[in-house]
Amino acid sequence: MSISRADKERLKKSKKAEIQNLLYDKDLLVAQRLSAKNIQEVNLKILKAKKELKAIEALPEKDSDSTTNIIVNGSNINQINTGTNIGDVNQYNGERSVFWNSIDYKILEKELSSLHLEMKKRANTDDQDIALAEIAKAKKAAKEKNIEKVIETLKFSGKWALDVATKIGTTLVAEALKIAFGLK
Repeated sequence: MSISRADKERLKKSKKAEIQNLLYDKDLLVAQRLSAKNIQEVNLKILKAKKELKAIEALPEKDSDSTTNIIVNGSNINQINTGTNIGDVNQYNGERSVFWNSIDYKILEKELSSLHLEMKKRANTDDQDIALAEIAKAKKAAKEKNIEKVIETLKFSGKWALDVATKIGTTLVAEALKIAFGLK
């Protein structure tokens, strides 16, 4: 199996961003002196993401006309030119797919708006402002019915967004965040 150079670079860039996010989350957990269990969970996710990055880097490159959706951790990353699956990287989770494909965009947008307003009231650090911006992007993507962009932005919104979503009862967004983070 092989992959075009451009698609390989896009996958690598996406996976590297995921690793950076996880490292950032780990730093936040350490700074907040949260439990070792939480830090260990993030460490395991970092190791898994690094393993997936190595699998992507090991893919041979070639030009091809056949197109396959590559799904990493339940998220459709891109349309990739490839002839077959790429092992651990192509992790298709039917339950996640059903969740994302059955989302009511109006409810999602409404809940993201509620979450955004509440986070705006509570934000008092730079990290929280960053999370707020990601939720704003997710809200815009939901309005445009762009599920890939919703998933991508939710992944970068952080634990604080999940905590606030859970506290204010935006259950659809809380579930979407858990799935985007790979917690479900």
